[in-house]
Amino acid sequence: MKRVRFEYITSLKLSSPVTGHYFSIRCIPQSTTRQRIESLDFTLYPQTPTWKNVDGFGNEIISGSYTFPHLNFVFAICGTALTDCTAIDKTGMLDCYRYPSKLTEPGGEIRAFYNAIKEDLGKRPYERSMTAMERLYDVFEYKQGITNVKTTAEQAFTQRCGVCQDYAHILLSILRLDGIPCRYAAGLFAGEGETHGWIEIYDGGWIGIDPTNCHRVNDEYIRISHGRDFADSAIDRGVIYGGGYQTQTVSGFLV
Repeated sequence: MKRVRFEYITSLKLSSPVTGHYFSIRCIPQSTTRQRIESLDFTLYPQTPTWKNVDGFGNEIISGSYTFPHLNFVFAICGTALTDCTAIDKTGMLDCYRYPSKLTEPGGEIRAFYNAIKEDLGKRPYERSMTAMERLYDVFEYKQGITNVKTTAEQAFTQRCGVCQDYAHILLSILRLDGIPCRYAAGLFAGEGETHGWIEIYDGGWIGIDPTNCHRVNDEYIRISHGRDFADSAIDRGVIYGGGYQTQTVSGFLV
């Protein structure tokens, strides 16, 4: 068990005024048996009326729009949480976590890899998941600038390199072939200055494992959102009319 402080900020700068802007933000971490949110502050600039909703996966959504011109858009959270990676969380198990999504649909490369390792994975879902993660870690390389948020698991695995969401998508694809319910998690990880993606498997409760770093999730993680894949868990979505060139910076810290 550990008390942690977290901070996340997204800043968007535009070269000319926006004439219309609609946004939906999934940036509010929810209290669970694994992470108890003790304090939380939300900042939005420029200020505008907002409303809250909850999506089908249980993520809190803050939505709003701007009816006046602006050159900047900033939202941020900061707070503290008490984390306990040994706690059992049985909430939010959905049948959709058993099946491929658009970004995790396996192709020939992933299916061949799974068929080559499936007999040696072990018995229980947790054991099989950890072994599959280790096998993936052996053949996949972390490399930035090769993929993007629309890259599928099959595309990333074919080139054998990518970033955290690619590791997560590929492992989700493999484990769903194996019949193990699993979901994508987006959030913060101590030691990194940006958001991170990992997965959670269901074996009597949700267990987080991080394929990018090849270990089980510990008390130095805070989950902000979750879903079938990155698309379901995207922290920032919106539509902007006008604005010219956009420069976005994202940072996240957990200590």
